[in-house]
Amino acid sequence: MDPPVTVDVPVQGITVIRIELEDGGSMTASTAEFEPTEHGLQIGLLTIPWHRVRRYAWGLAPRDYVADADGHSRAKVRLAVHGEDEIVIPAERFETGAWTVNVVVDDHVDADTGMVHRSRLFVPWHRVREYERMPITTDAPPRPDA
Repeated sequence: MDPPVTVDVPVQGITVIRIELEDGGSMTASTAEFEPTEHGLQIGLLTIPWHRVRRYAWGLAPRDYVADADGHSRAKVRLAVHGEDEIVIPAERFETGAWTVNVVVDDHVDADTGMVHRSRLFVPWHRVREYERMPITTDAPPRPDA
């Protein structure tokens, strides 16, 4: 999958949404003027049909980075998008909707502050090749008998 979309983090209740179009163009909108609809994205008086939308995203507030270093396995989902690399994400960061699949992706981890910067990324269904819920696997060694 292409590198995650870099978007602005919510500031004083206003979130900037970055919209990428199939023709390579992009635009931004505020949440006040933005609404996904059955036919496409409504931005003020402008409607962009779904077949023209590649994806859209907005930034989430940074959070403390917590690695899954304890060996706990979690359910995962593999998402394949047309023309992009597949991504595997924890199942709790994956959701399907009427018009899009949305995932929460890590944009980057700031090593100095220990904060992870994430975005909520929406991919229209026409761009999704497939998705697969992957079985839980445990890589941890078996427990010794007590």
